[in-house]
Amino acid sequence: MSAAALAAVVFIGPRLVPGTMLAGRVAEALTAATGAEVTVGQARLTLVGGPGLQVSNARLVRRGSYDVALERAELSLAVLPLVGKRLVVDGARASGAAAQATWRGQPVALADFALKARGLNYELPKPGQVAAPIGGPLLPPGLEGSLSVKFGHGAWTTFAVDDLELEASLRKRVVIVRSLSCRTAGGAVSATGTWDPTVAGAAAVEGAVRLEGVEAAALLRPWAPEVATQLEARVSGEAKLACTLGDAATVRSTLSGQGRLRADEGVLRTGPWLSDAKQYLGDRQDLIDVRFTELRHVFRVSGGAFAVDTLALRGPDTDWDLAGTLGFDGSTDLTVHLCLPPDFVPNLGSMTMYALALRDTERRVNLDITVRGPLADPVVGLDFVAMARRLAKPRSNAG
Repeated sequence: MSAAALAAVVFIGPRLVPGTMLAGRVAEALTAATGAEVTVGQARLTLVGGPGLQVSNARLVRRGSYDVALERAELSLAVLPLVGKRLVVDGARASGAAAQATWRGQPVALADFALKARGLNYELPKPGQVAAPIGGPLLPPGLEGSLSVKFGHGAWTTFAVDDLELEASLRKRVVIVRSLSCRTAGGAVSATGTWDPTVAGAAAVEGAVRLEGVEAAALLRPWAPEVATQLEARVSGEAKLACTLGDAATVRSTLSGQGRLRADEGVLRTGPWLSDAKQYLGDRQDLIDVRFTELRHVFRVSGGAFAVDTLALRGPDTDWDLAGTLGFDGSTDLTVHLCLPPDFVPNLGSMTMYALALRDTERRVNLDITVRGPLADPVVGLDFVAMARRLAKPRSNAG
């Protein structure tokens, strides 16, 4: 073939296919593949760099599931299947200003997003052909390959993220997240893991998460809102977690894992839970708002409860050590060891002399407290058994 003939095929050939007809055919194929209502503004074939398809101003709407507006999308097509009149996509790019979805009853929203897929192996159905039912949003059967996703802003339920970048692989409709990074709640999050959107009643998501300087309130709000409103701190750490995504109740009941968190400074306002302990503090009611310069936390979560293995707060006024459980149903069962400032004596009435005997070598009184019942209004009491054990220790080991 002469150079002139080749140029004619490459540059004139695609123009022989009417754009309106091609847009309609693309819309029909995408409808069959996704089950969505699809409209395509413009479509054209390309041959430069290999067979391809360009689409602009497209919209995919699946009522009660998602609504995606694409400003531009490009598909690269496998050559050999075209001989058999089959359309096989082995690469794709897409971008858009906004996308909304309702997934397992919860809203998802994206802004300024871009997607790039590589090594895809997916055969688009022919016009009029009905695809197999879809088990997860935007993941039709038979889709495999690698993809990268970026978006400027995203939100799922009450959790919002910015500048997300994701690298993942698709294998048998399971998303394997090789790397994920984003900004949220004033800090940074990175993660790896897997996501199976077809699983019901099992751990659909599992992986490892790292946090750097994330506001504690944003992390706690979906799980323990009563605690989230009382803690001011930026936390860092790592965790391994698994759960079934869905509504908040489903996530809470299936969440499992363990992790460690730390913070350099902050405030924990214990007033809503330790109001019954205020009588012991006399003129030091400021101790109810716990200022700390170090937080260390080791936790486990399973069975709808958050197990506090260690929660240590070290501060200029007091030192706190907590252990026990916080149920996602609002229940609590905690033991608290409180080391008060030097020479401060709590008001224990007739037991004040007993408190003086609880001083350590730094002349700090050590109290042990129990917190049980509904976290919104728990029963707080002194743990005399624990304090008696502490009193029986040699003074050099007390506190």
